[in-house]
Amino acid sequence: IVRELQRNFELLAERPDIGHARADITDDPALRFWIVYSYLVVFLPGRQPLSVVSILHGAREPIELARHIRDAQADVG
Repeated sequence: IVRELQRNFELLAERPDIGHARADITDDPALRFWIVYSYLVVFLPGRQPLSVVSILHGAREPIELARHIRDAQADVG
């Protein structure tokens, strides 16, 4: 899984436009999401280097995901 995450980070750094928004989780239009296996990669496109806000397991409840992302964004600043 780690190797696949790294490969996808490289892909997202090269093509950040492939990520998608998730209005059910956040109203921040800058955040993008990408699925790797059962994980949700939350990132800010267009930053060099790629800014990964969080990596979360997709089985979590959307409200938990939203809370975690808010906290992670505050840490990234």
